[in-house]
Amino acid sequence: MKTQSIKIAFSISNISKVMLFEWLSNSLYKEYEPVFIIYNNKPTEIEEYLKRNNKKVYRINYSSKKDIPICILKTIRIFRREKIQIIHAHLFEASLISLMAAKLSGIKKRVYTRHHSSYHHDYYPKAVKYDRLNNVLATDIIAIGSKVKNILIEKERVSLSKIHTVYHGFDLSSFSNVNELEIEQLKLKYNLHNHFPIVGVVSRYTSLKGIDYIIGGFKQLLLEYPNAKLVLANALGNDEDAIKRQLQELNPNNYIEIVYERNMPALYKCMNIFVHVPVNSEVEAFGQVYIEAMAASIPCVVTVSGIANEYIIDNENAAVVDYKNAEDIFNKICLILKNKDFETKIITNAMKDVYERFTLERMIFDLDKIYTE
Repeated sequence: MKTQSIKIAFSISNISKVMLFEWLSNSLYKEYEPVFIIYNNKPTEIEEYLKRNNKKVYRINYSSKKDIPICILKTIRIFRREKIQIIHAHLFEASLISLMAAKLSGIKKRVYTRHHSSYHHDYYPKAVKYDRLNNVLATDIIAIGSKVKNILIEKERVSLSKIHTVYHGFDLSSFSNVNELEIEQLKLKYNLHNHFPIVGVVSRYTSLKGIDYIIGGFKQLLLEYPNAKLVLANALGNDEDAIKRQLQELNPNNYIEIVYERNMPALYKCMNIFVHVPVNSEVEAFGQVYIEAMAASIPCVVTVSGIANEYIIDNENAAVVDYKNAEDIFNKICLILKNKDFETKIITNAMKDVYERFTLERMIFDLDKIYTE
């Protein structure tokens, strides 16, 4: 006799591409029948991907908080039409809308993944009340690392029984096994030939990510390596004007800004060194770029933030630098460039560590336990 499938809805909001959802849509255990709900005001790449792969997906128009009431009503209709048994929400607005709709629909298993840690407490305290509402509406909250878990417990007084720690899972092989032709195409596209080293950054333009210190360290690097090139991906954000002014001090031939590149695995493979230096230990709730770069076998110069607190060890799997320290960034880049044994050591250890902790299979197993308990 065929076992009846479990109808589960995944919701996301205000994001264009989500590799995690691409992987998740193809990797759930066969007993689940997923439905995807996207809150956005235009078609997105993740929506098109899901449709191309014959996944059931709904898009509900969302532009601002004034749309929340009608979004809740439309979501309730979807839940009833699809006979949803479990909701798993991701990101702030999607959680607020779909958890409320699920509560009103009588859905008993209401899960949300908390993707931010202290951001609202530090910068938007008026939004904390909505975080608390999500905490009340959810039956289960997924913390993506210890920093997020601590915020939930210590600052928002969430019961420990509600909280589950589940690391993001990655299709790690997609970063390690990249077609050489795709790498060559990106090197040509971004004029990376005849440059060494290629120093890569994947980070929004915000002061919290420490990009100004990377640029400062890179200026020093150019004195020793005049053909170095700085690759800045995801090059947009609240502080882009200040960062662009700082970049104007460099020769345009020594840097390139990339607002969006779909083939991130190939872009990582174009880099000789990856640098990610958030300005404190809590800026990142998770920090998936640590794992992506390590899975691509790129030696990393980093500060410890988010998930890095739980597995990155200086001189073992990365070169760790002090917060807000351009000189330290320069020195650690040079250490990697001039010491092949050190480079090989941190690459090898990093690959081992990410495969132990951040596989897609491990995440799916952990989620299944939450869904079925």
